[in-house]
Amino acid sequence: MDWSKEPELSFDPAVHQKELFVAWRRFVETGKIEGDIVPSYIAESWKRSKERNIDPFHFSPSAYLDPEIYEKKKTEHQYLISISKPFMENIYRSLEQSRYLVVLYNPEGYHLLRIGQRADFERSGQFTIREGLCFEEEKVGTCGFSLVKWLRKPIQIIGCEHYSALLHYVVGSYAPINDPVRGNLLGVIGITGARTIPNSHTLGIAIAASTAIENYIKLDHAGKILSIYGMALQTTMDSLADGIILIDGGGRIYEINASAKEIFGLTNMEVKGRHISDVPRIADLESSIMNVLRYQDREGQEIDIQIHNQIYLTKVQFARGEKDDVQGVIVQLKNLKSLSQIVHHMTGGHTRFTIDTMIGSSRKSLEIKALARLAAQSDASIIVEGESGTGKEVLAQAIHNASPRAKEPFVVINCSAIPSELMESILFGHEKGAFTGATHTHIGKFEVADRGTVFLDEIAEMPTNMQAKLLRVLEENRIERVGGKKSINLNIRVIAATNKDLEREIKENRFREDLFYRLNVFRIKIPPLRERKQEIYELVPVFVQQISSLLNKRVEKISEGYYDALMSYNWPGNIRELKNAIQYSIATLEDSILLERHLPNIFTHVSQQGKKEEMLWLKNSSFPSKLSDLEKVAIQNSLILAKGNKLKAAKLLGISRATLHRKLRGLNMSHNETTF
Repeated sequence: MDWSKEPELSFDPAVHQKELFVAWRRFVETGKIEGDIVPSYIAESWKRSKERNIDPFHFSPSAYLDPEIYEKKKTEHQYLISISKPFMENIYRSLEQSRYLVVLYNPEGYHLLRIGQRADFERSGQFTIREGLCFEEEKVGTCGFSLVKWLRKPIQIIGCEHYSALLHYVVGSYAPINDPVRGNLLGVIGITGARTIPNSHTLGIAIAASTAIENYIKLDHAGKILSIYGMALQTTMDSLADGIILIDGGGRIYEINASAKEIFGLTNMEVKGRHISDVPRIADLESSIMNVLRYQDREGQEIDIQIHNQIYLTKVQFARGEKDDVQGVIVQLKNLKSLSQIVHHMTGGHTRFTIDTMIGSSRKSLEIKALARLAAQSDASIIVEGESGTGKEVLAQAIHNASPRAKEPFVVINCSAIPSELMESILFGHEKGAFTGATHTHIGKFEVADRGTVFLDEIAEMPTNMQAKLLRVLEENRIERVGGKKSINLNIRVIAATNKDLEREIKENRFREDLFYRLNVFRIKIPPLRERKQEIYELVPVFVQQISSLLNKRVEKISEGYYDALMSYNWPGNIRELKNAIQYSIATLEDSILLERHLPNIFTHVSQQGKKEEMLWLKNSSFPSKLSDLEKVAIQNSLILAKGNKLKAAKLLGISRATLHRKLRGLNMSHNETTF
């Protein structure tokens, strides 16, 4: 869901998480999770919560600590509190203060410190939490703290992903604070909103704060702390990828982080204390900064500025300290390209397949893997051909992961799914004001993929006018956004895929010949599954293990009849269809053995039809009059039933393969008589 288009204070799980809310309610009532709407790590936590008999509608009295013991615990963690508090205060000042809390937990899940207007927060979320509540999974079920402790990594949890209904209006971002010396968990820092639309930036802020706190502790261990407040502020700011400038009420720079210095090219210049009008490039923001100061604009202004050929989304916002005489402006600069790459990664733009994990040991598959390894070490373009469902994107991911670009973005573009009138904007981006509705600069997918790989799926479906523009981009290694006047250099590798014959498309004037030759450096054709059926024996166990684990089913055995049905089918949908068939089988499995009857009807129909045709052939065969003829017919029939496989035919006859070969020679049976 695109949360950015929602009003700030409007989050309602029953509205914004309908499917997840239904899944939660069904799980609470039945203990079952169906489909893939619930993220796996959330589902596992729900299951553990239910196994522990956590009440999803009330907090148990046992979840609260005795007030005296709770106060003692806070005293025991004064070291962590004293270090974290300046960071938390700085974070809180940058938030909408009536809607957020910045919280610090100890390793056992108790609040050590909460900064914010708790009454406003709880009123927005329609709940009350007393002091001393433990947020361990065994006390309140799935929540932000428990997930961070279980997974030992930063997490964002939204609404009814929480197990407890009391937390369904809470949206939080949490990050672990680990001891940089011993490695154990010291605590968790979180930014929690009540009824606020999820914001990916809060997770980044939580991560930056936890990193800064860990760095601070590391410096403390080394005896290098100079000033708790001053170093805390600078460390926090410098740990952020965004550029941050703090400007006092007189328009002078109070603080500037390393990222902002790098953005403005001020790395070697001391600018603290100077007026913004005296600092190169920052002076371009003077008008916005002074307007925000003059009108004390807490909402702030958002503008796009271009610096060194990079677009930055810049927010200029009024800030007031604890005392009214301390006020100024916070300027935050986000690199749109970097932000787009982060969002792309967080929304699934990551690769998981490698050449080594690709399944298939047929001669053709081994040749493809060898060619893929060779292609991975080059930046040359690749065309991957194959029918739908053969695994073209899997191969593209594997090549990307084997290449020097493995740690960079892998961006998938389905050419058949993009309307022709939007394709140029989606691929190459557009400038603010390029057309009606273009209120901000948009970074295109090619720019998001900079230094990485672009996978152009269904390339044959790209309109010919876009093919010409793509050819120019590939030849010049640069793009120009729609409505833009400047070219942007790119460093990308292109892998194109198609299920069509591009050479035929060229002859029929549907695909540009020059683009074909530009892409056709490496050309890899993936054969359909029907041409490598022996790999079914390799694919099925892997898919069974994956799907049975996902569906929480136990499969102990795969019957020969099940394999025979799969082997007799022609697989027009290839590996994708095979995986779907296995998923159907396991979903309908009532015991632990996969049988032919667990397959969709089309498979059993094909299998039975094949047997009928074989029996009809045998029935219509004339009965031999001689013993040698009878032996010959028996051998021919067994070969037909075994589909030409002499080893299987020998087993059907009850003889060895060597005996079968000897009889074939003795009966003078030709090659054409024994194969088909």
